[in-house]
Amino acid sequence: MADTIAMSIPVARLNHAVLFVRDAAQAAEFYGRVFGFEVVANEFGGKAVFMRSAGGDNHHDLGLFTVGPEAPRAPRDLLIPSTIFRRPRRGRRPALT
Repeated sequence: MADTIAMSIPVARLNHAVLFVRDAAQAAEFYGRVFGFEVVANEFGGKAVFMRSAGGDNHHDLGLFTVGPEAPRAPRDLLIPSTIFRRPRRGRRPALT
């Protein structure tokens, strides 16, 4: 079995995104491990999890709501707006001329 490497992509800001997922607790583990979000509230027996980014100043930036394993999949032609996770700046970018 191959070793896995812990990975975290820091998020500078996210403002109240809501995701409906099959399992909120499992999704929270993913967003914590990969993006460094921390759980600030766990409601309704784990069916609603609220998370904050490490750099955020909101009570929560991400709400995850369980819809259950039998929830229908979204249609393939459904247009889903993208969510952009902003990374912290590590210095100034060169000016374009």
